[in-house]
Amino acid sequence: MSPAVARDAPLPLKGDYILWDSRTRYLGLRVNAGGTKAWIVQKKLSDSPCKYKLGDFPDMTYTKACSLVADVVAKIAKGIDPNLEKRQQIRETSKMRAEESFTVAKCLYEYIDDKSTGGNPPKPLTTQDWNRSLNRIEADAVGSLPLVALTGSHLADYYDAAAKKAKRHTTNGGRTQAGRDLRYLRAAYNFGALKYQLNAKVGNPFEELNKLRKGWYAVRAKTNIVATVEGDLASWWVAVEGLRQQVKPWGSRDVIADYLQLALLWGGRRGETMSLTWDNINLKDGIVSIFAEDTKNSLKHVFPLTRYARLILERRYDINEKRAEPSPWVFPSHKLNR
Repeated sequence: MSPAVARDAPLPLKGDYILWDSRTRYLGLRVNAGGTKAWIVQKKLSDSPCKYKLGDFPDMTYTKACSLVADVVAKIAKGIDPNLEKRQQIRETSKMRAEESFTVAKCLYEYIDDKSTGGNPPKPLTTQDWNRSLNRIEADAVGSLPLVALTGSHLADYYDAAAKKAKRHTTNGGRTQAGRDLRYLRAAYNFGALKYQLNAKVGNPFEELNKLRKGWYAVRAKTNIVATVEGDLASWWVAVEGLRQQVKPWGSRDVIADYLQLALLWGGRRGETMSLTWDNINLKDGIVSIFAEDTKNSLKHVFPLTRYARLILERRYDINEKRAEPSPWVFPSHKLNR
């Protein structure tokens, strides 16, 4: 079949027909009423004809089509359907492209979104922590890597760089913040790999990281103690009381002194104590209630007021009632409504 014959093959009024080649067995040109022409190979597979498209004419030449026929015919003769093989290749290619576009940052974003919209939404501070880690990872080269290409070396490089950036702000060389970022990412990695059935090009990168940076996930416990020798606590207390004499443009530091003393007496978490509202305080019965939505373990915490703690809270309540606009917060900021 010459190129001229293929070019001049008339179009049917409807449907299609096949113009068979007289030189190469099984090769034909399928001509469609819509104007398309395609080279095909047709041979029986079991008891049914198997048609396989080689390519469109004139993009594929007659010579090229002839060179592909033998390979297709050999597969059909072995009982292999080349159409199924081609579709499998397309599926694998599509999956590989999808995996390449599923970056580390995108995986972490989807993990945060999934956890935030689930039946047990996280605390606001947890969400804030997640988003900060996401921003740091997104700004780093590791964020644009395909998740399937992530290695332990990539994670180790991020850990070192993130710790170095945070070092001037921390007492643990930035390792606490860097480790927290990677702990969130580890959870996101497991989430993404399971959800999308990803086939990592390497093994689990976090197992490799465990060898490269031993103990990266460990958080050093705080060991600061207010008083280690006799007299230290008294000095601390005097220093805190001294805050009340330091008047700023926005007022005195009474609220800071009261917070520090109450935090010492209670031994409570900073976030839970600082965010107390008057709804948490029952001066009449002498109890404090930390509601379940505000606690780290999501359990309500109720405890009685000691005498000095009660004096602090009564003083704070009297000061608050004298404000032009009373605040709902026990320890309000000088900024409005905080």
